[in-house]
Amino acid sequence: MFLLFAQSAHNLAERSGQTTRLEGSWFSKETMWPEVESNTMLLALYGLQKMTLCYLFGDHQEAYRCINDVLKYRGSLNPHYLYTKISFYGGLACIAGLADVKNDADQQERLERLATFENELELWADVAPMNYQHQYDLVIAEKCRTSDKQWEAVQLYEQAIRGAQENQFVHDQALANELFAQFWLEQGNDKIAEMYMRKACSLYRQWGAGAKVDDLEKRYPQWFTPDTTLSGIPDTSAGIGKVNSTITQSATPIQLDFESITRASQLLAAETNLDQLCTQMMDLVMTNSGAERAVLLLKQEDEWFVQARKDLTTDEHTALFHQPFDPTDRETELIPESVFNYCQRTQDVLVLGDAQLDHRFAEDRLIKNTTQSIACLPALGQGKLRAMLYLENNQTADVFTPENAELLKHLSSQFAISVENALLYDSLEKTVRELQVSQERYQLAVAGSTAALWDWDISSDTVYYSDRFTEVLEYSPGEFSDSADEFWNRLHPDDYHSTRQAVDQHLTNRVPFQVDYRLQTKSEEYRWFHTRGNAIWDETGKAIRMSGSITDISERKKVEEELLRSEERFRSLMERSPLDIVILTPEGKISQVNAAWKKHWGLNEEETAQVLANYNMLTDKQIEDLGLAPLVERAFKGEPIILPPMDYEGNRSTEEMGLEDTEARFRWIQSHLYSVKDANGEIEYVVSINMDLTKFKRAEQEAQEQREALARVDRTTSMGQLTGSISHELNQPLTGILCNAQAAEMMIESGQWEEEEMSEILADIVADAKRAGDVIRNLRQLYREQRVEFLPIDINAIVEETTKLLHSEFIIQRVMLTTQFDSSLPWVNGNRVQIQQVLVNLIMNASQAMNDKTGEDRRILIATAHDADEVKVCVDDNGPGIDPNVIDGIFEPLATWKPGHTGTGMGLAISNSIIKAHGGRMWADNRPEGGVRVGFALPVTNKEDET
Repeated sequence: MFLLFAQSAHNLAERSGQTTRLEGSWFSKETMWPEVESNTMLLALYGLQKMTLCYLFGDHQEAYRCINDVLKYRGSLNPHYLYTKISFYGGLACIAGLADVKNDADQQERLERLATFENELELWADVAPMNYQHQYDLVIAEKCRTSDKQWEAVQLYEQAIRGAQENQFVHDQALANELFAQFWLEQGNDKIAEMYMRKACSLYRQWGAGAKVDDLEKRYPQWFTPDTTLSGIPDTSAGIGKVNSTITQSATPIQLDFESITRASQLLAAETNLDQLCTQMMDLVMTNSGAERAVLLLKQEDEWFVQARKDLTTDEHTALFHQPFDPTDRETELIPESVFNYCQRTQDVLVLGDAQLDHRFAEDRLIKNTTQSIACLPALGQGKLRAMLYLENNQTADVFTPENAELLKHLSSQFAISVENALLYDSLEKTVRELQVSQERYQLAVAGSTAALWDWDISSDTVYYSDRFTEVLEYSPGEFSDSADEFWNRLHPDDYHSTRQAVDQHLTNRVPFQVDYRLQTKSEEYRWFHTRGNAIWDETGKAIRMSGSITDISERKKVEEELLRSEERFRSLMERSPLDIVILTPEGKISQVNAAWKKHWGLNEEETAQVLANYNMLTDKQIEDLGLAPLVERAFKGEPIILPPMDYEGNRSTEEMGLEDTEARFRWIQSHLYSVKDANGEIEYVVSINMDLTKFKRAEQEAQEQREALARVDRTTSMGQLTGSISHELNQPLTGILCNAQAAEMMIESGQWEEEEMSEILADIVADAKRAGDVIRNLRQLYREQRVEFLPIDINAIVEETTKLLHSEFIIQRVMLTTQFDSSLPWVNGNRVQIQQVLVNLIMNASQAMNDKTGEDRRILIATAHDADEVKVCVDDNGPGIDPNVIDGIFEPLATWKPGHTGTGMGLAISNSIIKAHGGRMWADNRPEGGVRVGFALPVTNKEDET
């Protein structure tokens, strides 16, 4: 076992052609194989060492073939770490040649083995992360590299390198740097690849793997020459930089310090952290130069910064200073201005045995005071000045000898290269961190966004879609074709031209791209989408890529279409409506009117425009004079309001607006006001719908006049007929009575009368009197015996019908009517017309009783109720009431309760007779709060009568 390990180590350390063969001074297969062949543990160990060497020296196919032998005998290996080595190098070997395997079965076998090794490494990484986490990260990084997951690979390579470094696995750190360099080489970034490959060589050399170093030098000759790698001195011929010396004495090579130079160079070359690099450089300088004070300057872009300072006399040591440096600043005075300017201009190493004796610098203020020995070493990288190291010793002259100056010159050269690498590495880390943050933000944005993303490679005409895009089209991830034709084929035919035009305009004229279109889903339904994007053009102006977002706006489109239809319906209804419609702003200004409004007020277009510009409903003087301003203000606060009818003079309002020549009409109108609110509950506008009541008012006035005239004629005619009838019927018996009475009177006066004859005269008088009484009774009977049809009736319905008939009367009289219906009212037997006649009489009496009232005081309440036996109807007014001395007799004929005895005294008597004819009763009471309640009650219909 030991000999196998020794031969494997020898192959890595010694430069020979037997790198992958376990054949040499320690182990020979020809002589030792029989012993190995009989021992399964040795067979497994042989396969493991063979697999490791083949992988490290690039024979990946042979390394994969060794896996079979290793797995065959792995059970005989007892040491645990050997298992992990098998999983580590076995996993890397499975990945390394995977791209070259064409056979599906072979590929499947590799992937299955890789999965096994990956699971084992993950398990051990969980148990002992300090030993195995970096190996697991490196295997997964290689797997991501072959799966085109570049940024995930970058993170894992970094983790593997950091883990191996922190836990001091030099060989694994070297391998991780080598594989990371190969990764960047595949990405086409030679600069970063060179940095990591140089780091790998340094670590392999530190590990003692000289043969591995030789192998890398031969595979990557563009970065290495044999001499520089062996000595640790940078390849100046590759343009890394040159260092010239102006030492006053001739410099000779320092053969005795070659190992020190090599170790120091290796130490600087292995460091990629800029802060630690500067610290190490200062330690090396102060140890090997004899300086009392040292200042290290770094140049970034065009600015100089103090990166580190060290002073042995004051024991001051300031690292990572990164302070801006100005040589003319008299407060800091770190470096003599003349020395700094000389080295910056010439880029040569300057060594002064006694600076005060050199005429070029003796007059410098810092030098002529104290300074004696000075050395200033510019450090170049790729031909550019990257850093400057200033040393001084104020106690002794000629401290900086040619020998240690030569050493410092080599260290400065290596330091320049290391600074270049550290800056590049730091920039890379910063870029990676920024990319990580950017990628995390991008992933969070994509995950949290309702929009989908797309990326169109114009050259290949393929499109990448995010999962959100395929989801809204009802496809599973990966199911939707990435061909651009798939998109165009699913585009709605009506949207094809506009979408294609928008794309062409953006690609050719760089017009901002955003468009709405419909795409067909998997279920063949079309949905609306809004997309926006931007292209990338190459140096010739040709568009090469285009990316953007896409959002499902189907619901928004439905709402917009419905809103358009709603607006169109509203506009159509408004224009066709015979009613005046006015749209007012929350401030009371008119924003829109319909044609009916202009027609009703008799205004032309020009006059309408002036009214709209000047009118304000909230400050309308006429509305204020009519006492309606409080109602209007409530409407503009959100309440639905119906204004009472008002006689509005249009010409008065137009004159107030300065339209003296406009003959706007006089109108009776009734306005319905209601507000429309937005989503936040704020009033957006107020709608006023005006009903023109002018014709109705005129018709009502004419009808009232006609009713009053007919009533007068009817009363005159009826009275005439009644008088004629009574006169005709009573004329004869009254005449007979008169004649007989006169005859009896004459006989008595003459004293010549006979008892028998007087008896006959008196009998005739009695007979004629009876005859007159019969006439009166017959007339009464004639009216009483008129047949009236009684049917079941709904009192609530009769009250409601009667109030509708009198609606115009309420408007004229400005009466506020309130009704209270008992919804459980039973039916009664009666005559609908006669009951309406009674109700009309009671309501008109109540209205006339409030003639002296104004405004809201003119109120009438009609209420219905019932108990077990009868249905009740009450009419309440808000008038002055009835004199208590006459209230008990108001239902008597010719009795009047109205002021000035203006009534006929027949209305309530007739109403009372009608109610009594229905088997009911009437009453009247003064209300405690004022006014009169007059009511009647009718008996409830029996069930037998209903049937």
